[in-house]
Amino acid sequence: MNRAIRFFFLGFVLILLVSCDAVSVTGDSSASAAKKYDLLISQVEREPVPNLEFMTFDGKRFDVKDHIGKPVVINFWASWCGPCRLEASVFEHAYKKYNASAGVVFVGIAVQDREEAAKNFVKEFSVTYPNGIDETGVIGGVFNIFAIPQTFILDKKGRIAMVYVGAIVEDKIFDEVLGRLIKE
Repeated sequence: MNRAIRFFFLGFVLILLVSCDAVSVTGDSSASAAKKYDLLISQVEREPVPNLEFMTFDGKRFDVKDHIGKPVVINFWASWCGPCRLEASVFEHAYKKYNASAGVVFVGIAVQDREEAAKNFVKEFSVTYPNGIDETGVIGGVFNIFAIPQTFILDKKGRIAMVYVGAIVEDKIFDEVLGRLIKE
């Protein structure tokens, strides 16, 4: 299946799942929680990550291919995005926990944003993992970013293991998904 169509379909399904879960206020929260975190793409259906190379705000080159052998979390965000602001501290906490203990790589990419505003966001939320900006929109186009925030988690082989559309505001998602990927 064409990668663009697959990402669109996966994103659409995720939006439906998140929307349906939000509507079910009186349902069994433990059952919905189990569904919410089971977002990993089966190993046989995972596709290689598109080429991702850019300069971070601190002037270093980031190339996703340099991190094969480790899980990688790629978060697309914008400084003006309310949900991005909600998830910023969760990502920083997960980075500190999983980078130190398991070598998980975290990287953020500001899209549809101004560099100065994006740098201020990083400073405001004390984000310490590498971040940069997609000034031309090329990276967002290659990854088919249709909503922000949007997060891709790669397995150790550099394949897309999860795509999450929306804010990740619970540590449990990282605990479940990264816990499983680290063991693969």
